[in-house]
Amino acid sequence: MSKVTYDRLIIVAAVILAVLATFHVITQLRTDSDRDTQFDFTSYYAWGSAYDRGENVWAAPAAHDAGASETRKGASNYTPFFVRAFSPLCLMNAWTAHMLWELIQIASIVLAMVLLTRSLEPPPNVFITAIFVSLAVMSRSSDQLLYFAQSAPILLLPMVASWLALRRGHQAIAGGLLALAMLLKLYPGILLGYYLC
Repeated sequence: MSKVTYDRLIIVAAVILAVLATFHVITQLRTDSDRDTQFDFTSYYAWGSAYDRGENVWAAPAAHDAGASETRKGASNYTPFFVRAFSPLCLMNAWTAHMLWELIQIASIVLAMVLLTRSLEPPPNVFITAIFVSLAVMSRSSDQLLYFAQSAPILLLPMVASWLALRRGHQAIAGGLLALAMLLKLYPGILLGYYLC
């Protein structure tokens, strides 16, 4: 196969996969549009709303009304930074906040995959990058993360960026990005051992 034919096949594959990934994301968003009342999102939304009202979301609620979607079901196991960062979404109704949260998750997955793909040596062209990103967005893992509205994609982005900065010798930037990830959830701190060795 000639280089010209190979390049054309890559372009065609990238375009087809990008279109399929776009339709996949739209379908996923439509399928998950009623999940604003389901776990994990309801916990984040309840914690953010309670935090905005001045409540201590890290203590178990004294009493709760099981019929209210905004009522906390338990104490937050997320950092104060995460709860505070999430709370602006609570200024919107739950459905709109959930849609925006899903879009933030998708953007985080896309950006993390672009960073990872472009870090390969030699860096692949934009079409190969689009293929990797499209496959990641259409993966079952991404579907599950979106279905349960988990925060993992938001943690993935600063962790990937931190690792890439460290590989390029930018220790201060790597440390700052890892600190950002740790502000969202404490377990990325496990990487400190890797960074210090």
